[in-house]
Amino acid sequence: MRFYNSKPWRTLSKQVLNENYYVCCVCGGDAALADHIVPIRVDWERRLDKNNIQPLCDSCHTIKTKKETKK
Repeated sequence: MRFYNSKPWRTLSKQVLNENYYVCCVCGGDAALADHIVPIRVDWERRLDKNNIQPLCDSCHTIKTKKETKK
């Protein structure tokens, strides 16, 4: 998706990761990415809402994504 390559998203995701010291908010491991708590396909308006972004490691992100796709 083009959004994830946009400068606003890259800047915000980096900010969230830095502010949380690259620590996964679920397991405490090394966060590799910034994740939308409420997916953008559910609420596009919250795509750049910092309160809707959390740092996740790859494993926790995979688990969250699988749960969301089952709904």
